[in-house]
Amino acid sequence: MTDKNKPKIYSGNYILTSSGIMLIGFFIFTCFMINQCIQQGNNKYWMIIFSFVLLFAFFTYQMNYFILTDEKLIIKNPVWYSKLIEFDLNQIKDITIIQPYRSPRCLYIKTESETQLVRASSLKDKTWKKLKRDLENKSILIHDKVGLLESQ
Repeated sequence: MTDKNKPKIYSGNYILTSSGIMLIGFFIFTCFMINQCIQQGNNKYWMIIFSFVLLFAFFTYQMNYFILTDEKLIIKNPVWYSKLIEFDLNQIKDITIIQPYRSPRCLYIKTESETQLVRASSLKDKTWKKLKRDLENKSILIHDKVGLLESQ
């Protein structure tokens, strides 16, 4: 495989994002609360664990990253290994980069048969700019609602 055909990966450090830091804080709090329940002889610590599992699912589900090949745009998640979404580049009509209120930046991908919103909380501005530039180089129409300007 030559460098030209090598897939490009657009990812970030998901642990140091606001979602990752909050998840670590919830984990520490959960451990503390379980310890308190055990010390007091309370057996209702399963409710705390259930709450943590829900928060874990909520915060990690939006930690996606992108892989761009010559033919496909692939979306993966570093925590949910089974999550894999693929789009053929020739099927994509356009992509809009948006950031909903109090949410991470997203790709709103429109194909001929579906539209999908993909959140990516771990990507930094520099990575978003590279992804935008590389998608434009693949002749995909990009609508930038966030205002990512090339500053090179």
